[in-house]
This record gives sequence, C-alpha cells and structure tokens, in this order.
Amino acid sequence: MKVQKEKKRWPIFLSLFIPLIAIIVAAIIFIGPLVGFDLGKTGMFRSEDNGSAGNNRQAEIDELENQLAVLQTDWQQATNELTVKETELAELQRKMKT
Repeated sequence: MKVQKEKKRWPIFLSLFIPLIAIIVAAIIFIGPLVGFDLGKTGMFRSEDNGSAGNNRQAEIDELENQLAVLQTDWQQATNELTVKETELAELQRKMKT
C-alpha cells in the first residue's frame, strides 16, 4: 500500500517542481534587469556589440600601460636618489670615523 502512495507522489511533485523552476528562470531573465540583476554583466551571456567593448578594453589597456611606464620611471628615479643618498651617507659615516 505504501509503495503505491509513494509512486503517486512523484508525478505530483514533478508537476509542481518543473513549472516552479520555469517561473524562476523566467523571472531572472525578464524581471531581473528591472531590479538590477543583469545576466549580461555577469559574463555568462555577455556579447560584444560591434567591437566597441573591444575598443574600450584596448583604450583601458593603453591607459594602464602608460600609467605603468610613468610608475616605472618614478621608481627608477627613486632608486637612483636612494643610491645617491646611500653613497652620501657612507661618505659622511667614513668622515665621522676619521
């Protein structure tokens, strides 16, 4: 008797579960962007529109490369100044000892 009751529960469960999943997916797709959840921003369904995103990325890459070049120059100048100061310090320490 219990086996028959359990067998009858599965069709009822599936007939409720599958439409519920379909409603949730539809809500995410159609209502999600209205409340701020956009699948296009997550990367899963993102599409590039006629290369403008690629151009924007290239512009960002170029800007970051320019910033990197400036930072490398600043770092090299700071390293040179440090070397000069260390040399001056060593010279002053040598003078103090004599």
